[in-house]
Amino acid sequence: MTAYRRPLIPAVTVTALLLTACNTEGTTDGGTTTTNPPLTVTSTAAPVGTTTTTTPAETDTDPTTTVATTTTTPAADNPTPDRPLGTPAVTSENREPVWVDPPPLVTGIRVGRHENFTRVVYDLIGDGEPGWITQYIDQPYQQGSGFDVDVAGEAFLMVNITGTTYPFEHDHEGAATGPYPGTGVVEEVYNTGTFEGHTLTYIGLEAELPYSVTLLQNPLRVVVDIQHK
Repeated sequence: MTAYRRPLIPAVTVTALLLTACNTEGTTDGGTTTTNPPLTVTSTAAPVGTTTTTTPAETDTDPTTTVATTTTTPAADNPTPDRPLGTPAVTSENREPVWVDPPPLVTGIRVGRHENFTRVVYDLIGDGEPGWITQYIDQPYQQGSGFDVDVAGEAFLMVNITGTTYPFEHDHEGAATGPYPGTGVVEEVYNTGTFEGHTLTYIGLEAELPYSVTLLQNPLRVVVDIQHK
């Protein structure tokens, strides 16, 4: 496992990687696929696979999507429903947020099992785009205090969604803190809450498995696809 040193201050400075494509920026480290301007995603069909209801969020029924940019004709982003949106890899991923007030708020977490992968969806509202810091760590911890957090599983994927805000900024309820039951290869998802622009969560798994992180729009979502063995 990759050891992760707890910061004294929860804000983490990350460096966005610059893609060589003209007018496009983001990261592809570890399978991330992002663009600026953001992806516009339209649902077309329900996915193949069995989904399981989580608490307090809904069952993941995140559909096959089509993607369009400002300069191209819409094309299938996930043409095969039983394949992850990104390219799974066991690596850390960093993506800088795009700041627009009010920043995004994480409103729910959903977990769904598919034939070849398990999907964790973070639902958001707000303007701008969230960023993220993701990597496997030895021991989950609480922001601010640094206290250990007990998460079910043998491997722990930290998903720190950056550039996020508190519920009062939107007059809307945020995602509940605490554990969310898993399915597939996900034992549990634990939301520690939001602190100084970081919504820190952990995905408890049976082992360190390849994963990808993808940003989707309309509605705004961060999707983590974890490949089965």
